Amino acid sequence: MSEHDLRRFGDETAPDGADVQHLRERLAEQRQADEQAAALLRELPSPDGYAELRVRSRVRATLRGPRPSRAPRWLAAAGAALLLIGLGLLLREDPPVQGTVASGTTEPLPGLQLAAAGVGQLGGTESAPRVDWTSGTLRVEVEPSAGLDVEVVTSEARVRVVGTVFRVERNGLGTQVGVTRGRVDVHCTDGTGHELGGGEDAICLPVTASGLLARARALQGLGEHSGAVEAARQGASKASEGPIATELQLVEAQALAGAGRRDEASLAVEQLLMGGAAHRKADALRLAIRLAGSEAPCSAIEPRLQTLSELGATAAELGRLADCVAPRDTIRARALLLRALDSKPDGEEKAALRRRLRALRR
Repeated sequence: MSEHDLRRFGDETAPDGADVQHLRERLAEQRQADEQAAALLRELPSPDGYAELRVRSRVRATLRGPRPSRAPRWLAAAGAALLLIGLGLLLREDPPVQGTVASGTTEPLPGLQLAAAGVGQLGGTESAPRVDWTSGTLRVEVEPSAGLDVEVVTSEARVRVVGTVFRVERNGLGTQVGVTRGRVDVHCTDGTGHELGGGEDAICLPVTASGLLARARALQGLGEHSGAVEAARQGASKASEGPIATELQLVEAQALAGAGRRDEASLAVEQLLMGGAAHRKADALRLAIRLAGSEAPCSAIEPRLQTLSELGATAAELGRLADCVAPRDTIRARALLLRALDSKPDGEEKAALRRRLRALRR
């Protein structure tokens, strides 16, 4: 082809100016649409930490679904090869799951919804997830059609369910389980068991010394002193020495006092003080002084007030000790009252201490 023919071919095939302008406008519109789409995607919330797990589980459920009609062998082999290459670990048999369950509502697996107000860990497998619940309240909803074998485990209980709505709350009293819909099996660590239906609930009690101490304190806070005494004694049978044993003895004595069982409380606190009481000696001494009563003679309480003054007494305790020593040692009594004033008591108590100090100076 000659140079003349090439020029003519180029002139005949050159794009029309209007067509070029139209193409440029379409490209500009496309760029603008892409930018708008990107901006919209940036505004969308990010998927939660369980999004990938849900997708994988749904794909696995699809793969486990009804098989299509028999295909030619070569096609089946090719499909199997593509699945192995494209899905990889997805085809592993019931892979494990792992994650943190924190306050809020989440759907870690299709058909499983957790509404938490506390702390726990998700484990187990995709078909048999397990929640190790540490503290707080957890509401669990399991769709029966999801085919999940769900367990919620605490220190006191193991709750197993296939399809239902229930609540697990773990606090100082133990683990409480309440069912909204369906049925659950509850196996308590202490060997007892419960089968609960909708509207029913049960509690699994602690079985360790520390757990029973927490229960005793919780009952004490609710004013259920007799229950606190029982829990403290059960805990003491599991902890014969150490800090937890000391705490259990103190709670028992305090609960006995709260229940009005003064003689038993006095005996319990005496046993605690004879054992040394370690880091709770000041609290044990205060309880012993309170049990002795406000009209107790100085001969009964002065030694304990003296020990308490060495450990860190309150202004009221120092003032009471000053009253006991004043008849025989006014100088020491004045020193005790000055210490009490230095501890910055409230207005009324401060005024009373000053009046007593002025009386000693006369």
